[in-house]
Amino acid sequence: MPLLFPSIIAVMLAAPLHADQARDELPVEVWSPAPREVPVDRFHDWPCDRLASAEAKDDREKAQLSDRKKACLQRYQQFIPGTGLR
Repeated sequence: MPLLFPSIIAVMLAAPLHADQARDELPVEVWSPAPREVPVDRFHDWPCDRLASAEAKDDREKAQLSDRKKACLQRYQQFIPGTGLR
C-alpha cells in the first residue's frame, strides 16, 4: 500500500508533461491572409424604372443588368398589350 500512493502521484504528474510534448509535435499550417472577391450585384435593389439610365462598367455588370431587366420584364409582362395574361 505505501508503494501505491507514490506511483499514482507519479502517473498524475507525468501525464501533463507527456501532453505538452504531444501538443508541440502537431503539424503547423501557416495561412497567409488573402482578400476574397465577393461578387456584388449593383443593380439588384434598383427600381425597374431607373434601369434604362444604368450604365455597366464591365462584362459582369452587363450580365447583371441584363438579368435585372429580364426580371423586371417578367414582373410587368402581364401589363404589356398582346403578351399579357388572357
